[in-house]
Amino acid sequence: MAGQHFRAGVVAVVERGDGTVLAFERADAPGQWQLPQGGLLAGEEPADGAWRELGEETGLGPEQVGLDREYDEWVAYEWLRRLWGFRRAAYERVLGGRP
Repeated sequence: MAGQHFRAGVVAVVERGDGTVLAFERADAPGQWQLPQGGLLAGEEPADGAWRELGEETGLGPEQVGLDREYDEWVAYEWLRRLWGFRRAAYERVLGGRP
């Protein structure tokens, strides 16, 4: 069994005025959904990484989405054993926004 590996990452929570949240169905795991997210680049600030990932995955940016708040603490979680091939574990810093 491999040792634990944690990767610094970010996730963007985009909520519309009616309370719906932007999520995408995974191409590699049909029926599984996720928010725009990804790993931080070396030296990248979490808010900058969240904007970068949101833009890469959706084409949205500060012109369409406002930053409402930033979660101040890191959250660690481990993927289920059956998903270890995708990503063993990650750190995510949660950002929220409202268009």
